[in-house]
Amino acid sequence: MVKRWLKQIVNRVETMEKLIVLAVVGVLSSACLIQAGLIASKGKNDLLEQYYHKSSTDWDNSKAEGPSHTSWSPSIANTTSSPPTTEGPVGGGVVVNGDCAIRVTGDLNDPAPLFTPAGILDWLTPTPTGIVELKNGQYIDMYCSNSFVSPFENMTKVTAQCLQGLYFLVDGIILPFHNFSCTEWPVYTARRTGRNCSGGTDLLAVGFEVQDGFLQTMDICHDEVNEVTRYVHHVLNPSSAAYQRSVARPRFIEGDFYEGKNVDQLYTKIQQNITISQILGMDASPYFNDSIDIYMARGHMAAKVDFIFGAPQMSTFFFVNVAPQWQAFNGGNWERVEDGVRKYVANNNLTTDCYTGVWGVSTLADVNGTQKELYLAFDENNNGLIPVPKIYFRVVIDRLSRKGIVLVGVNNPHASLEQIMKEYVVCEDIGDKINWIQWAKEDLYKGYSYACSVPDFLQVVRHLPLEDLETTGILGIEENNSPKATCSFRVNGDLKDPAPLYTPHGYYEWLSPNTQGVVELRQGESLDMYCTKAFVAPFENYTHVTAECLNGFNFQVQGQSYNFSDFVCSSWPTYTARRTGRNCNGGTDLLEVGFEVEGGFLQTMDVCHNELEEVTRYVHHILNPSSGSYQRSVTRPGFKPGDFYAGKNVDNLYTQVQQNNTISNILGMDASPYFEGPSIYLARGHMAAKVDFIFGSPQRATFFFVNAAPQWQAFNAGNWERVEDGVRKFVVDQNMTVDCYTGIWGIATLPDVNGIPRELYLAFDENNNGLIPVPKIYFRVVIDRATRNGIVLIGVNNPHASLEEILEDYVICEDIGHHIDWINWVKEDLVKGYSYACTVPDFIKVVRHLPLEDLQTSGVLGLPDMVTEGPETVGENSLYIQEIY
Repeated sequence: MVKRWLKQIVNRVETMEKLIVLAVVGVLSSACLIQAGLIASKGKNDLLEQYYHKSSTDWDNSKAEGPSHTSWSPSIANTTSSPPTTEGPVGGGVVVNGDCAIRVTGDLNDPAPLFTPAGILDWLTPTPTGIVELKNGQYIDMYCSNSFVSPFENMTKVTAQCLQGLYFLVDGIILPFHNFSCTEWPVYTARRTGRNCSGGTDLLAVGFEVQDGFLQTMDICHDEVNEVTRYVHHVLNPSSAAYQRSVARPRFIEGDFYEGKNVDQLYTKIQQNITISQILGMDASPYFNDSIDIYMARGHMAAKVDFIFGAPQMSTFFFVNVAPQWQAFNGGNWERVEDGVRKYVANNNLTTDCYTGVWGVSTLADVNGTQKELYLAFDENNNGLIPVPKIYFRVVIDRLSRKGIVLVGVNNPHASLEQIMKEYVVCEDIGDKINWIQWAKEDLYKGYSYACSVPDFLQVVRHLPLEDLETTGILGIEENNSPKATCSFRVNGDLKDPAPLYTPHGYYEWLSPNTQGVVELRQGESLDMYCTKAFVAPFENYTHVTAECLNGFNFQVQGQSYNFSDFVCSSWPTYTARRTGRNCNGGTDLLEVGFEVEGGFLQTMDVCHNELEEVTRYVHHILNPSSGSYQRSVTRPGFKPGDFYAGKNVDNLYTQVQQNNTISNILGMDASPYFEGPSIYLARGHMAAKVDFIFGSPQRATFFFVNAAPQWQAFNAGNWERVEDGVRKFVVDQNMTVDCYTGIWGIATLPDVNGIPRELYLAFDENNNGLIPVPKIYFRVVIDRATRNGIVLIGVNNPHASLEEILEDYVICEDIGHHIDWINWVKEDLVKGYSYACTVPDFIKVVRHLPLEDLQTSGVLGLPDMVTEGPETVGENSLYIQEIY
């Protein structure tokens, strides 16, 4: 009652009043923390005075006084003593004796702030799997350029203390991590340092000006006279491969450089054609072909995804960090170089300095056949500016061993091999001894590429900090110059879609990567690859290829060596949902979804579907520690009915116009008020989620209507997405293999024109029996195969249901969800989907449409041991704190 009353107050007050209430609750929370020894005591009167001062003064004055009051940093607590041992809660809340874990991809609320260790102007570093791990009581600093969002508006710095999971303490107030977000992306800058650099007019520092100093991402040697960058220096470490995915790409900016030129305009395809035509004295159009990427792009030196967090990634979009780079090379071998270096650094647990730059000026033959240097602009004396470089290079030096290597690519798809060998290869090529870059190194179109020792390269290219480039040997090559006897490829970066299906040779099961998303094979080990129609050349007459690992990306097929990039399907493999003839509880037949391949079937999931009522009871699939490394950016196909739904156009039934018409007919009134808002409509809600599967083809196989049900989009993209993400993360973090049974139960209702609740369906049969019901709840049963511990995660699929209605009709078992700290949900938000959790035995007392014989459990999964033993005992020093939103 008290908790609900407090929530109602918080929901109804204005922003200032809300913060006052939070501060009052914070006093109570702090008192509990002090009593438990988790934070240092300031004295009761001091603490009350502190919160009175904040609530009555700071909130008003911060707006009047401007940026001078822009930080919120609690005094550092005494954390030398161990946190109290908790034996179990007497009520709902968040355990505060655990550590915190934040996923770089999944847990950040963009535009995210800048994250640093408290008091240290350095980037917070995740593990190689992309998890920022913080000890209980540990502090972090967070910065925004303009302001945080509520409840920290007008603040540009916040210091927060880890409590547990995704919960943090700020001045005694407990907040979930997703509350820490900026009003807009932090502002990055490129500023002159006043220090000289070889070949440049000034060494620039790129980064972020924050309240306590400057957070640097890279330094740049830029020549402002010739408007060319000689090199960019940045650092890669084992965590670099776990960079934040799907960060928006901003536009490139000039900064305080290029003398007011519109550099963006100079890079447009039309303008570069005009400029090159003027240089050559002829129409340059034959040198450009947009359809095959023959044009000049803004080619990064320090790559966007060489940086872990979103804001540093965005800071790479300065023109001083790019040069004119032919796109076929940019998206070809140079991208393979960037990816290969990141992978090599991560796999070998290195920290490396990278010096990426350009050298020389490319040429093309003019109207008379004379080679002319290429530029994008000229000064008043007709001196070329923004040159098109001959080569891109990356010097990579391991900080520990001081071994180094230089990777080089030719930036001219029009240069002949003879011209390249004479003018573009500047040092002895040792690239054939590298097995960790998946390049087609002699492909002129993708950018002829090679590698050199650092000393050999520096004999020619001198515009570098030579004193920092002393090396003790060559990096990435065996001492005996023989390649490593293993093959490996990354799920993200090394697959060329539409990729084939991969299995261990002779087995009809999926090839599994490690937890970093890398598939590894021993020399001599074989894998089978399948396409439904055919591979592309040189295997265009095959649907099945067996390849034997040689080394690196080199595989042998029928005695001939091929690069891994040669194995591509002509189209995506075809998936199917077929009846097995086996019964399932609540369904007419157990279906299996997967791929028919030569001699067998590759299964992804099984589905208990009732063809009479056109409803799926549950979908069963497996998650394992590799599931977090799923392939990113796989295209989403349309949903398919398969051989089900009696010929209905199910896709049309899900359209927003049609679902409104159907629900209106059910209710005998215009149902439009039930569909107001951008996310208030019924989506095709996956049961087995697309990204629960590692490779692209199995992800696409989730797009059967038998794997979906009508799910309100606010819930689909709200708490249910958090459940799916949380389960994957938990499985990876705990190194588990789990069975997931995801399904639906009940039929949601809405009041009709007379106020009578009516069940909701998307279709009806000839006898007016409802088909494709809108479920009351979505659930996921998760059972660890090793321990047989299990849990059920449940979400309410009705944003129009009141809390009273939910507690009476939708909560069907005792809620233990408040003990879970590994799901970043807002569990009592009615629009995002009121959510809860139960033990498996309690849940299946009500929901019986499941394979009950497979759901025997030995305990509760994902809760502290003391909770699984029973909540009635509470340790003397136990501490649970109610979450506050």
